Amino acid sequence: MVVTAGAWTPGLFPALDLPLKVYRTTAVYLDPPDDLKEAWAASPALQTIGGAKGGYALPPVGGMELKIAAGCFRLPTTDPDADRVAGIDEGLPTRALFGGPLRNTDAYPIKKVVTCAYTFTDDNHFFLHWTDKVAIVSACSGHGFKFGAAVGRWIAQATDKGDGVALNRWLRGVDAAVVDEVSRG
Repeated sequence: MVVTAGAWTPGLFPALDLPLKVYRTTAVYLDPPDDLKEAWAASPALQTIGGAKGGYALPPVGGMELKIAAGCFRLPTTDPDADRVAGIDEGLPTRALFGGPLRNTDAYPIKKVVTCAYTFTDDNHFFLHWTDKVAIVSACSGHGFKFGAAVGRWIAQATDKGDGVALNRWLRGVDAAVVDEVSRG
């Protein structure tokens, strides 16, 4: 059995005392000013806005809206289902955080603020608990979304071969050569 339940993982296995911390965070969707809509539509994603704040931006492409978020606003929780509705006011600090790299952030109306629940390990790496019958895998932050296809492929290969060691090495980023080999497929 493979379990990849994200923020719900610790609650599914309380007796294992997994080293996963659950956090609630928000993502903010903005409406770019009219004079910048075209530029944003052609913009690449911003992986980080610099500094230790962990802010990123995803441009409005493929029918999506301009999305910004920052890990510095995450809050610890024991219940990933609690407090899942965010108001516009909760997005104001995130929008203000982008005031350094972006001009005139007040000209970007907040369209909506959504919440997310994530797991984290102390070192922010992926997590694996492997037995002969169960693989519990947890990605940290949005990495599960970003690397979901690759993680799924590795989990499938590892379970077929019964090789939790190679899976754990890859998830922990220990062996870059192994990562490169699988990426080339």
